[in-house]
Amino acid sequence: IFFASLIFLSCKKKEDTSELIIERGVVTDAQGRSYQTVKIGEQWWMAENLMVRVFQDSSAIDSVNFDANADTAWENQFNRPMYSRGNTPEGLLYNSAAINDSRNIAPKGWHVATDDDWKNLEAYIGMTRRETEFTGWRGIDEADKLSSLYNSGWGANNPDLQLYGLDTYGFNARPTGCKGIDGRINIQNNAAYWWAK
Repeated sequence: IFFASLIFLSCKKKEDTSELIIERGVVTDAQGRSYQTVKIGEQWWMAENLMVRVFQDSSAIDSVNFDANADTAWENQFNRPMYSRGNTPEGLLYNSAAINDSRNIAPKGWHVATDDDWKNLEAYIGMTRRETEFTGWRGIDEADKLSSLYNSGWGANNPDLQLYGLDTYGFNARPTGCKGIDGRINIQNNAAYWWAK
C-alpha cells in the first residue's frame, strides 16, 4: 500500500500556484497629472488613459467640443494637433497630428507605443510571433487579459458574469470611445482603440 501511494503521488501533476506579480509605478505628464503604470514583460505601460492638454514643451493642443458641431472641425483640421473629450471622464481622444507631433504628447521619457511595442506586448501575453504579424482582428483572449476586471467601465457590464475583463496584467483597459477621421464618435462604451506610431 505504501509503494502504491508513492506511485500515485509521483504521477500527480504539480499545479502552478505561483501568482503573477504586478509591478506598478507612476508617471507624470507635462501638466503635472499622475498616471498609474504597469510593467508587462520588459515593457512599461500606462494603466490609465492619457488626459494631457499640452505637449512636453507646454505648448497647448487645440480642443474640439464633444458634440455634433465638432465633427466638421475635427474632419477639416486633421493636420492640426487636436484633442476631444471622450465619452467617459477617463481620457481624451487625440488625432494623428497630435500623436505624431515632434513636441511629443507622451510624458517625459515616454513615447506613443510603436507597432513593435504592441507586438511585443501581444507576444508576451500569449500570441505567437506569427499571429502578431496578422492585420485586423487577431488573438484569442489577449483583449480579455488587458481589459478592466469584470468589464468595469464598459457598456452592459455585469460583475457576476465575468464576461470579458480579466485584467490579468494590470493594464486596466477601458473604453473612452473613438473619434473617426470624419469626426463622428463611438459613444457606446463597447470599444477601445490605441494609437501606434
